Amino acid sequence: MKKFIFLLASASFVAPAIAGDLPEVKINGRVDSMMGFTRQKEAFRTVRPDDSTSGRYNTRGVVNDTKISFNIKKEIDDFSYGGVISLNADTSKSTSGEGSVGNKTFVYAQNNKIGRLELGNNLGAGGVIEMTGTDFSVGSYGVDGFSNFWVNDRTALRPYVEGIVHRVFLTSPNLPSNLSGNHYADAPKVTFFSQPITDLTVGVSYIPDLDSTGTVLGRANKNGGPVDQDRVGHPATLRNIFSGGIQYKFGVSDVNIKAGVAGEIGQAKKTKSGDKLLRDLKAYEATLAFTYQDYSLFGSYGDWGKTGTLKKSYDNTKQGTSYWTLGLAKSWDKLSSSLTYMSSKKAGGLEALVNSAGSRTNIIPTNQAQNGDFINLTDAGYNRYQNLVLDLEYKIADGFSAYAAYSYFNFKEFNAAKSNKGSVVLLGSRIVF
Repeated sequence: MKKFIFLLASASFVAPAIAGDLPEVKINGRVDSMMGFTRQKEAFRTVRPDDSTSGRYNTRGVVNDTKISFNIKKEIDDFSYGGVISLNADTSKSTSGEGSVGNKTFVYAQNNKIGRLELGNNLGAGGVIEMTGTDFSVGSYGVDGFSNFWVNDRTALRPYVEGIVHRVFLTSPNLPSNLSGNHYADAPKVTFFSQPITDLTVGVSYIPDLDSTGTVLGRANKNGGPVDQDRVGHPATLRNIFSGGIQYKFGVSDVNIKAGVAGEIGQAKKTKSGDKLLRDLKAYEATLAFTYQDYSLFGSYGDWGKTGTLKKSYDNTKQGTSYWTLGLAKSWDKLSSSLTYMSSKKAGGLEALVNSAGSRTNIIPTNQAQNGDFINLTDAGYNRYQNLVLDLEYKIADGFSAYAAYSYFNFKEFNAAKSNKGSVVLLGSRIVF
């Protein structure tokens, strides 16, 4: 892989002698300000379900989500180079939970006849190609947007450990390396895109370690979890990941069609003791979108297989994760709308809570952890999640719009005594510059 990158950079992206002006820098970004109103089951209105001492959530609030980007570019004939510095610009952690100022930082070199090489913290090739539906979402950005962060996705029957993420449900319709659009999606990587023929895009990324982020100080250990401040104590996940896909655009009569397939493979990390408890990464997603005049219809299906589940299986348990989405969008002059739906099922994957020492002493009794007996965290059936989001956005002026969104969600854990369902209403404004 290292030889390939070196040869590609040295042989294919050799630019003419560069002299004179420095690259141009353009600044853009957006500011979202919104009011939110949440309704969910009584037991889930506290940080820890059914535990009144853990603090009670507000059912309403006013929040912001702000990004600013510096886009650096220099063109010389068929060659261009540059970079992107995207910053979180709010007065707290970002909506997705990142505490760092930087959101995405990467450099690129592009030969119009060969392709584009990127290096740094950005979405991988698989993540870019799979996100077809986001091209059409408006307002709160649909099922992969703001409404996800307003509800309690914990369940009453799962143990709670401070600093550990419980992924009982899959609430983001993405491949594992692009999950939730933060942290893991921004792991440092090398990416190459090419268009061998018109309207056909091919891309591949190499991600050395999904738990790493940012500078060398954010580089995770070979068999350890993240070391950045936001995720200290989170479990070790995956390494040596290849993520890629293809996307093709074509037309039939007056209908424009976009089809894509993305996938990724990688290795589950071992514990410090050298044990490999989890299954490797094998996942894929297929997307399809149709556009006719002012209408768009789009959908996707993704399957994680048994990624991140225990290599040791137990009787009467399930393993596997899959999801599908469907969306319809329509625009009129200054008004745009979208209706998006997501359904997922997930069993297993909690086993990824093995920490860097390979123990579960905070989760289950020490003797079970030492014996590798993790039956307490396996699933007897699939945990199902549904979300339906209606978005409306009205363009008031160039770069300024108002929007409203309604989300109906349902978390249903297999055999749980209680499930959580309810709704979120968002009223917001957006400035884009």
